[in-house]
Amino acid sequence: MIPSWKRSVPQLELYRSKLLGVDDGMSPHPAVRLRAYDNILMKNVKVILLGWNPNKDRKKATGYAFEISEGYNKTPELVTLHNMLVDDLRCKMPVRNNLQPWVEQGVLPITRNIQTYYSTRGLYDSQESHTIMHRILRNLDTSYRAFVFFGASASKLSVCIDRGLKIVLPYPTMNNLDKLKEAKMYSTINAHLVKHNRKPIDWRLP
Repeated sequence: MIPSWKRSVPQLELYRSKLLGVDDGMSPHPAVRLRAYDNILMKNVKVILLGWNPNKDRKKATGYAFEISEGYNKTPELVTLHNMLVDDLRCKMPVRNNLQPWVEQGVLPITRNIQTYYSTRGLYDSQESHTIMHRILRNLDTSYRAFVFFGASASKLSVCIDRGLKIVLPYPTMNNLDKLKEAKMYSTINAHLVKHNRKPIDWRLP
């Protein structure tokens, strides 16, 4: 894990240590579960996209919120994000499932719960994940960053943000597409970044 995450959110490294040599059966697979924090320096984060749970299918979950492994059909969430993108920026519809181009520019796509599985009680909601996410958001909260909370579950964590741009949206499904389009999320975020002398995100995807 990148040292800046270790220092600011030591709970992440403690969580990783529990996974060493252990397959807990949850999704995403332990090898990619903390991928988001391995692939971007904390200081380089400009935008945080917060969803709810990872994909429950371990073959599809990649460690990034909303992304799905190549070779599978797009999820409703990804289809919705792509439609929002085309409507907002008038760009071509993305073909691939890959969100890595966003991450390389400072976008952190994460889920409220780090892991998920189905138990006899239904969908598992880890208090440990909730605590870690509070710490992450508090440490990232600065005026130039933009935070997008998708859905009722993730939006509960919006209380962690006092200084950054806070955007609370319905969960990205086609049923909510009209409301999501109205938000002009991508252009709104870029306007905020430019206002704070940060390079805007090139949201176009392959």
